Amino acid sequence: MLPPEFPADEDLRLNTLRECRLLDTRAEERFDRLTRLARQIFKTDIALVSLIDADRQWFKSRQGLDAKQTGRDISFCGHAILSPEIFLIPDASKDRRFWDNPLVLGEPHIRFYAGAPLQASNGQRIGTLCIIDREPRELGQQDAAILRDLANCVEHEIANELAQRQHDALLTLTRITSLAFQDPQILLRKTLALGCDYLKMSTGAISLIYGDELEIKAAQSPGNLIKEGQRIKRNQTYSDLLNMDMSIVYIHHLGQSEYRDHPSYLHFQQESYIGIPLLLEGERYGTLAFSDASPRSDLFTDVEIEFVNLLGDWVNSTLKKMTLNHSLQLQQQMNDIVARSQSQFIKGQNKRDGFKSLLTDTLQLNQGEFGFICEVMHDHNNQPYLKIHAVFNGSEQQEYSGKPERKPVKELTFDAIDTISRLALTTGQPMSYPLAQTTDSQLQVPDWYPAIRHLLSIPIHHDGVVIALITLANYQNITEVSPTEFLQPILITIAQLVNAAKIQRQHEESEKRLANIIEGTNIGTWECHVPSGKTVLNERWAEMLGYTLEELSPTTVQTWLDLCHPDDMKISANLIEQHFKGQIPYYDMISRLRHKDGHWVWIRDRGCVVSWSADGQPLVMSGSHQDVTQERLAEEKLAHAYELLEQSNAAARIGTWEYDLDTQQIYWSNVTRQIHEVDQDYICELQNAITFYKPGKNRERISALLIRAAQDGERYDDEFEIITARKNEKWVRVIGLPQWKDGRIQRVYGTFQDISESKATAIALKEQAAQTQAILDNVLDGIITVDYRGRIAAYNSAAANIFGYRRNQLIGQHFSVLLPPDNVQGELNPFGSLMNIDDMVGISREIEARRQNGDVFPLDLSISAVRRQGRPLYIGLVRDITERKRLEKIKNEFIATVSHELRTPLTSISGALGLILGGAAGGMSDSMSSLLTIASKNSQRLSFLINDLLDMEKLSAGKMQFHIQPFELTALLQQAVETNLTFSTQRKIHLQLQNPLPEVFIAVDSQRLMQILSNLLSNAIKYSPENETVQIAAKTVGAHVRINISDHGTGIPEEFYPRIFQKFAQADSSDTRQKGGTGLGLAISRELVEQMGGKISFESITGQGSHFYIDFPILKTLVKTA
Repeated sequence: MLPPEFPADEDLRLNTLRECRLLDTRAEERFDRLTRLARQIFKTDIALVSLIDADRQWFKSRQGLDAKQTGRDISFCGHAILSPEIFLIPDASKDRRFWDNPLVLGEPHIRFYAGAPLQASNGQRIGTLCIIDREPRELGQQDAAILRDLANCVEHEIANELAQRQHDALLTLTRITSLAFQDPQILLRKTLALGCDYLKMSTGAISLIYGDELEIKAAQSPGNLIKEGQRIKRNQTYSDLLNMDMSIVYIHHLGQSEYRDHPSYLHFQQESYIGIPLLLEGERYGTLAFSDASPRSDLFTDVEIEFVNLLGDWVNSTLKKMTLNHSLQLQQQMNDIVARSQSQFIKGQNKRDGFKSLLTDTLQLNQGEFGFICEVMHDHNNQPYLKIHAVFNGSEQQEYSGKPERKPVKELTFDAIDTISRLALTTGQPMSYPLAQTTDSQLQVPDWYPAIRHLLSIPIHHDGVVIALITLANYQNITEVSPTEFLQPILITIAQLVNAAKIQRQHEESEKRLANIIEGTNIGTWECHVPSGKTVLNERWAEMLGYTLEELSPTTVQTWLDLCHPDDMKISANLIEQHFKGQIPYYDMISRLRHKDGHWVWIRDRGCVVSWSADGQPLVMSGSHQDVTQERLAEEKLAHAYELLEQSNAAARIGTWEYDLDTQQIYWSNVTRQIHEVDQDYICELQNAITFYKPGKNRERISALLIRAAQDGERYDDEFEIITARKNEKWVRVIGLPQWKDGRIQRVYGTFQDISESKATAIALKEQAAQTQAILDNVLDGIITVDYRGRIAAYNSAAANIFGYRRNQLIGQHFSVLLPPDNVQGELNPFGSLMNIDDMVGISREIEARRQNGDVFPLDLSISAVRRQGRPLYIGLVRDITERKRLEKIKNEFIATVSHELRTPLTSISGALGLILGGAAGGMSDSMSSLLTIASKNSQRLSFLINDLLDMEKLSAGKMQFHIQPFELTALLQQAVETNLTFSTQRKIHLQLQNPLPEVFIAVDSQRLMQILSNLLSNAIKYSPENETVQIAAKTVGAHVRINISDHGTGIPEEFYPRIFQKFAQADSSDTRQKGGTGLGLAISRELVEQMGGKISFESITGQGSHFYIDFPILKTLVKTA
């Protein structure tokens, strides 16, 4: 014996077989009718649909064989799947590969075998449709073609099952990607509901990772097994299984798996599970999972696994988009808050307006109820206290002047010693306290404060020192990062504003001191005789530099030159020269003079010529010296503060620009220069600025917008591509605003923002959408979207190929172009008037469709509906079923040929044989007579088979006509005995009609009752030994009469009881040729009895005989007359 070899791609073949979900399933009529047909057509002992598993062949359908499976090593079908051709063994006993095979030496004693391989859609051969006989024989070319056609029918049934599962997955994904909800949470819930419905699992969840916990983002769960917003330890959840493998995990029965002791199984009691990690830049941040309390009856298929993979990609993209939109909104709100506060601080009369605006906007952003911003001050003992710049309490905003009196300040602010602010001040770290850890006495808040549930106090640093404090109460954490990290731009802005306010106060105080000095003549003065250089100075002039007048005497112009900074001498000489020439009205300059101890003092030197000579030459010049060192330092600090403001804009990547129409110059802020990647001292002209824009439409559009803004006063806000000085490409958003003065446009100014990152994100989302479209374009089924007016909105490549149109050729056309003209308004119109379309959603139906060339073809159509912008959008999934219809037509034509076309010639053959045997052609030899008798009997047998097939088809189709009339039972039984008397005599069987018989009437079709009784009597006669008696009896049982036909034959095996009334069923198929019969008699009899309102049953004892009972309702009882 030669065991079958394994195909090269055996693993793929086994996976394909299991994907079909046929192994170890119940018998199905769609396969059984094909094996019965094969057995009848080829008149073989056995017909099978055999599936080749790893170590066995298992029979999905079997006729003539009781075994459900055999070993693969002894299988004939294992050899058959090695080739696409029909595997034929005319005589296994003479074939070296099989002559010692147990299936040849023992039951079922295989001699003839023919197997047509069953091929899946991917080309893998998973089994065979085979016919087997105990006698050697050949298989002709025509028979081989019929066997291949029947195998194609089996393949079609298998493919239909797989295609339906793929169709369901695609339909579900299409419905999910077509969902349109404003609320993203509803979108995620609906997605999980559709996923659960497709996977037939009760629970679905999308969870996000927060440290060692998972938060349920969205859930579809019966009985609130899990809830949205719920947080669970990661090691207590099913998603913990994904930690071991970052790819998809699927378990069909957890209770029988290695994870049965996992805490998640013990807690949630979910038996089946499938989950996939959600990843961001290679890092897992969440999980998409489905589970059910019941184990799966079969394994997860590749279609279901791919469905979860694709759904995971869509959920991942949706969550990224939601997160990005939320982040962009928060970033924009943050930028607006900072810009608004800076603008109010710089432009407002009251500098506290900037603080109030910043606090109010911050609380609104975080949904807080109360807060304050205060500056850290120190009293004369250097003890810290807080000076409030702004307080917000609900809708009422408290304002404080911040006057230096201690008592009002302490009444209106927290005391740094008794509140949590002290901890923030002393530690320099943010402090957060819930209400459970603090009391009203600890907080020491005034009566007008709101009820505080939780409090956050954040110290604000500048140059390593805490200079301010912001405190927020009852706020919401609206981002994944900590509040301190999220509020960092606000904290930077507060530091800048506080520092700028402090410098401004210092500047104001300096100006007050200078005013007092001026009032007390505490200003240095000088007077110079220009021709001689002699100079008169006052004592204050000398004191500014740490000298006395005596130390500087004699004082001349040289005295000033010796003390002046070398860098300032040339500038000063130029200004004096211009004044002498009358070009400027007076000499005014801030220069540096060296102090006695060596440092430089900033002096504002201001003067003018007070006396001129007769020839117009300067004689005497006088002026003043003012020490402006402190003001100068204050201005430097103020410039530093504004530089910090510029840095905050740099963090937001927002710069400013200005175009002066008078000078034709472009002015850029530092951030704008950074975006253009030019040096900080870069000076730009208009034409140079335009050249940074990418040549083509970008450069043309910015030029046109700038011209319209300068000439017509039109504002603009647009996005452009630029090429920086370092040849990097960037996306920028440019806003331009014209400024009018004296009735004309003086300048155009605006903002310049780097949006490259957000643009890249938008492009990525667009590419993701394109990828999804590519998936839809590559599916085999067509997808067509129709709007509420019946216009075609979209369709994929498969749909275009089915109907023979080019891509986008159908867009905007009415769907009726895809239907035959006669059916546009008829019953086959799948959309009708679009009024009752909702009744068809989810229903699959067959219709006729029309290709572009006019051909009409059959189409399978499924419709689903979604709503977009309040209006319905219909999605149709279409499939060309021309091939399926062709196979069905082949089957019907074959049955029609067997049933009708053979009937007429068989009648002629039977008649001719009867005439010859009757002597119409003269005498003949005994051998010739014997051969003709055999031929006559076989032609009669074929006629009986055809008649039975016709009757069975009529009964199955409900087309059998019955003529029900009342008949006397006794007459019917006597007629049945007389009709079968000849056949019983030939078989040497005695027919006995037992008396007395019940005198009753029954309502039946007499012809059909005769057919039933003949079938039962014929079986009883055929299976009874010679010289035995077949008895026909009847008796009343309640309101029914029971007819009993008994024989004394071999009986019926008990294991055959369930199949005795099935079509083509025979207890011992080896007797088929010996006894005759089609296996349809009992099946037809049961159908006829039940159609006439009766019931048929039987009893049998092996070796003793059988009893068949027919029960009919009694119509009336005869009454005897005297």
